Amino acid sequence: MVRDAGSDPFDGALYVFRAKKRADRIKIVWWDGSGVCLYLKRLEKARFC
Repeated sequence: MVRDAGSDPFDGALYVFRAKKRADRIKIVWWDGSGVCLYLKRLEKARFC
């Protein structure tokens, strides 16, 4: 993330990822001060933009 986005992954920012083929799910990654957190959201009948 640092190389591609040019930012510090430990600054508390949220990084949101969505694949082109699997638009029914997103992943959000962030540093909470003690470790990296991962949140996955999957929609049953819809797609993310």
